[in-house]
Amino acid sequence: MILLLLLAPGWVGLIDELVRVPRGEWRTVSFSLRQRPAILECEFAVEAGRSDVRVLLMSEEEFERFRDGDSHRALVETPYTRSGRFRQRIVRPGEFRVVVENRRETRGPAGVRLRVNLRFLNQLTWQPSTLSPWRKLVVISASLLFFVGLSFWCGRRLLAAVERRGQVPPGTAF
Repeated sequence: MILLLLLAPGWVGLIDELVRVPRGEWRTVSFSLRQRPAILECEFAVEAGRSDVRVLLMSEEEFERFRDGDSHRALVETPYTRSGRFRQRIVRPGEFRVVVENRRETRGPAGVRLRVNLRFLNQLTWQPSTLSPWRKLVVISASLLFFVGLSFWCGRRLLAAVERRGQVPPGTAF
């Protein structure tokens, strides 16, 4: 039990509150990732107002472009909607921002329930990988050899059982 607790990744709640986003504007939550990779989990829902919102996850450099109105690339970008969620693995360290945008519609301000959590991945987290070509050859060869050997053994046993019943003349080769 204690070992499982030691292996469990750590959680950090960045925000869990109602964020007020005026019409035609945006609000951000900034955070730093310094050492370990993490998975960011974001969940949002418009609880007040009639506007749809869009949530973006971007690096600080891309946020600067976004703020200046230039072309930008978000790590994750939701469509304009009333609610949604996403998960994104962040591997490289740096400064990041979660942006809640209410600039599409002119319906009015939006009160958005925003939950953002970081789950840090420790070094003991299992990562899938592929076998080297030599190991693939060994695994395939051993599997084939086992299958052929088992088939031969089963065939010999079946032939012996049939011969005992007298349905196949003795001396018939397998």
